[in-house]
Amino acid sequence: MTTRLVSKTLDSNTFIYDDGKTVLIFDAGASLDELKKNLKRAPDAIFITHGHYDHIFHLDDYARAFSCPIYAHERAISKFYSPAENYGEELVLKTARDRFSQISEESEILINGTNVLPIFTPGHTNCSVSFLLNGELFAGDFLFKTSVGRYDLLTSNKEELKASIKKILGYDFSVVHSGHGEDSSREEQKRNLVVWTRFLNR
Repeated sequence: MTTRLVSKTLDSNTFIYDDGKTVLIFDAGASLDELKKNLKRAPDAIFITHGHYDHIFHLDDYARAFSCPIYAHERAISKFYSPAENYGEELVLKTARDRFSQISEESEILINGTNVLPIFTPGHTNCSVSFLLNGELFAGDFLFKTSVGRYDLLTSNKEELKASIKKILGYDFSVVHSGHGEDSSREEQKRNLVVWTRFLNR
């Protein structure tokens, strides 16, 4: 079961994945209080899809409250400490860098018997990672229900976004959990991405 929490920070989504065996958190926009209200127990791991402030706003609180590993792309970790790159004005995380586990390759991460596959999907940022487990794709701001992530920001890249769209369709997923807005199905995304690929190729 996956629960979506909509934060007060640009309405970004934080997700709780709980299959009865493994509890995982994806992104950290929701407040710690709101997160705890929806958790049955402490998480086994936390995953960050990219380093923009609306997805890491409460990460310091999570890091203090839970002892589990926190995974993010190495470039995202750098953004945690750079307001210019995370767009958080004065947001600089206080958590030490060595508290975070760097994702540097697309190798499955085994968490309490659950395999989580990080997929590098740059374009919206150079640190965007989607996470695939049991047919669920946690895509951050890479994919939305009817659009794709902005590619006019610092470290964005239109050509990388086009390559990531082509790449992700090679993976088997049934549902996409986006960084903002509602979930979408694979079929919805296939239709969506055909349109956006044409647009991006203009």
